[in-house]
Amino acid sequence: MQLADIRAFPHLFRFDGIYVDLMLHDKGARIFQKFPQIAAWLRRMFAIPEVLESCDLQVATRFYFSSLPVEESD
Repeated sequence: MQLADIRAFPHLFRFDGIYVDLMLHDKGARIFQKFPQIAAWLRRMFAIPEVLESCDLQVATRFYFSSLPVEESD
């Protein structure tokens, strides 16, 4: 594993579940639909037990979406 893999992983791990919806407003391509090589790389990363046990997409999603400002209705 290279340093670039370690640095890229957190962003790519969160991309489909958080970034596309939150920042790209569903206008971006999803990794698991459009980029099979990157999706395969993510699967290989998750095959590493230390990576698997330290990543929880539900926790990350909850953090990102719960920290959004609440819009007040009229």
